[in-house]
Amino acid sequence: MPHISFSELKNWSFCPFYHKLTYIDKLKGFAGNEYTAFGTAIHTICENNPQILSKLYEWAQDKPNVKVIEGDWYQNTDKMGTYDGMMIDTYGDNNFFKFGSFIPQ
Repeated sequence: MPHISFSELKNWSFCPFYHKLTYIDKLKGFAGNEYTAFGTAIHTICENNPQILSKLYEWAQDKPNVKVIEGDWYQNTDKMGTYDGMMIDTYGDNNFFKFGSFIPQ
């Protein structure tokens, strides 16, 4: 029996079609565009996983352009701002289903 991560199971539970595209069809995620060509000119990370936070702070300590926000993205929307691109890991994200309402139409 193959290993299934918590994120994979949560993604399937949220949307079986998204799971199919990501884990079975192995479609690539966001690759970037002219708006993200400058890479990490300004980089904000909202991290909810306590096991990752210490590694994140260690990684970010020599990167003055990186801002770390601890906790759930939904509880920190007032600290985040506007972005050209976003990457999401659903680990421990009990508010993932609300994300769509924050995307401009």
